[in-house]
Amino acid sequence: MNKNKDNKVTVESLQNEILKLNSQIDRLDTKVSRFTAERLAMKKHFDAYINRQFSEIRIIERNDDGKWGDYSGVFYITPKEEKKFLIDKARKHFNTYFKDSVWHRNKHLGLFLSNKKREKILVEEMITGEYKGGDK
Repeated sequence: MNKNKDNKVTVESLQNEILKLNSQIDRLDTKVSRFTAERLAMKKHFDAYINRQFSEIRIIERNDDGKWGDYSGVFYITPKEEKKFLIDKARKHFNTYFKDSVWHRNKHLGLFLSNKKREKILVEEMITGEYKGGDK
């Protein structure tokens, strides 16, 4: 802080300090907002991973009360299998709703996969043909 010749703090120096502090607070607020957004994105991915579906094989206990007993296996879908499933599902959707549709004829479409970093990766380019249906 600047002091005058009597070694006292001036109003101008206090104003400058307040401006500096406000600037620092604004920068910190921006960082906190960014961290909050990143934390929420991580939580979303963590929740999706934890809540993923799985299947299991269980055995009915014959000697007991007929309830499901010990299981012989738990099965999760791998990321590679999930990717194949998603791509196949998108292709099926394209073939059902876009490929020979009157509304989407002669269109160039792209099948994209999005990853956790919010990147879109082009998997395949698709082109619709001429409409071969009725009078629409």
